[in-house]
Amino acid sequence: MKLLVIVKKPIGDLLNKLAMDFKKLGIEYKISDVYLAEKDFDIVLVIGEDRDVLKVFQEMGKDIKPVLGISIIGKEGFLTEVPIGSHQKYL
Repeated sequence: MKLLVIVKKPIGDLLNKLAMDFKKLGIEYKISDVYLAEKDFDIVLVIGEDRDVLKVFQEMGKDIKPVLGISIIGKEGFLTEVPIGSHQKYL
């Protein structure tokens, strides 16, 4: 599985923890702050808030990929349905 991780807000050491989790699970990943249309990814993981997920959909244009939104505010949102820290069971 190839994963594009888009981080729209500073998340500190959490990014290092996520990277270690991806390596443990054997997930190939790239971290960016914008959508990378020229790359071939299976899924896009957006870490932020609902508005960040919407921004990524705008950046995608017609190059639509499955998106999983991870909330950094401690509770799930409408588009960020996975609370931070619960990401492993969804990957």
